Parts: sequence; structure tokens; C-alpha cells
Amino acid sequence: MVQIDRSNTAIVGLDLYTVAERHQAGLVDAIKDQIQSWKSNPYFVSASVHQSLDGVRVFTYSQWQPKFDHRSLQRPVVFGEFFPPDSLQLEVSASKSVSTEVEIVAGDRITHLAEFRMMPVN
Repeated sequence: MVQIDRSNTAIVGLDLYTVAERHQAGLVDAIKDQIQSWKSNPYFVSASVHQSLDGVRVFTYSQWQPKFDHRSLQRPVVFGEFFPPDSLQLEVSASKSVSTEVEIVAGDRITHLAEFRMMPVN
């Protein structure tokens, strides 16, 4: 289960893909397949895939053990059909939930997951 908490030492990976509406479902399926392959990685903790309601974005949220190096993951060939994502590796800086646990259920909608702080890239 995804745990979003400042005390969680996991590295957070965020990927945001922008796609044509007709390709959103195909990208979601490709990412689901990729997540299945991640399960054999000893640094893998969890991953979630989100699709935008407007049909043009796909967002992945993944958690990895602290010594994980994202460069060790192979990019599946099918991803060459899509624009590269905006990818970030972050740590949780603040998190607040009405409950003590965040649970993501397929079909339910979450409008606010957590807040992240990061250094500007430029």
C-alpha cells in the first residue's frame, strides 16, 4: 500500500506524460505492464497509475527504497511511441490526510495526494 508520510524514507518517482486522447488507454496499459516488471526489483516499494479526466495526461507515482538508482530501469520499447515524461525524484516534505492512511482504490478520485518541495532545475 502507498504510504505518504514524512517519516517514510522511500524515494518518490513522479512521471507525467502528455498524450493524444486516443493514446491514453494504451499508455496506461503499457505502464501497468512496466509496473509488473518493477515488482522483481529489490528496491521497488509501490506504484500507482493515474489518468486525467480530460484524456490527455497519465501520471505515475512510485516509491523506491533509498539507494534506488532510476537509471538502472530499462525503458520498454513501447514507450518510444510516446513523448518522454516529465520525470522527478523527490522526497515527501509535508503530508496531511483526514485518515491515518492514504488508500487508493481504482475508480475513486483523489484531487490532492501530497505536497512536494524540490529545487528548480534551471
